[in-house]
Amino acid sequence: MWYHSLLLSGNFKKGDGMNSKEMISQIPLFSGLDEQELDLVFHSSTRKKFQKKSIVFQEGEPGDSFFMTVSGEGNFVLFSEDGKEIILSEFSKGDFFGEIAILDGKPRSSSVVTKTNCEFLVIEGKDLFEIMEGHPAVSIKVIKRLCERLRDLTKKVGTLTFLDATGRVAAYIMEIAKKDGTPITKGVKIEDFPHPHEISSKLGLTRESVSRVLKNMKKQGYITTTGENLIVHEEAFS
Repeated sequence: MWYHSLLLSGNFKKGDGMNSKEMISQIPLFSGLDEQELDLVFHSSTRKKFQKKSIVFQEGEPGDSFFMTVSGEGNFVLFSEDGKEIILSEFSKGDFFGEIAILDGKPRSSSVVTKTNCEFLVIEGKDLFEIMEGHPAVSIKVIKRLCERLRDLTKKVGTLTFLDATGRVAAYIMEIAKKDGTPITKGVKIEDFPHPHEISSKLGLTRESVSRVLKNMKKQGYITTTGENLIVHEEAFS
């Protein structure tokens, strides 16, 4: 498997690059905490760095750590017995994860794999409970994020259940166009459009199926590709 688990870690120390409490205050989960409250998080945190394509943790492992993303991007994935993967969702700077296993006391529900070099602030479960018990606003943010993930997962299950390959790919393209696309003359431009392999992992399809659907959409005039970018033409929205 092409993933590895190389990391560097250490507790925060004075003079560690960017001011550590400033780093913590920039994480949405802890925005609004005062100086004393930031000190509590500061003394409870460990900074960990992972190289790209590293496994942060695996499905089925005990879960006693909570991760907050300082930088980088990655995926929540499930692996089949033969090594195939399906991407459940993604994370980027400011996102947090690992709370489910801490809250219900059960093993990790999925694996986490980095797409780029990543840096995290990590808090042990007992310290997270202490912070949540003393600061209801943090608890509410955690609950809201759990609800968002449940809604996203419900939507994805519906897409995988009721749509064929063409419908899944089309819905995926429209979702990205709406979220990250840039309006241009007679269409929308999506920069750094994912490769068929990544799309297939997200949609439960084979890479060949995704490539075939994209090829047909090009023939029909709905999309064109230029290098790493994809343009969705206005005909696709009618």
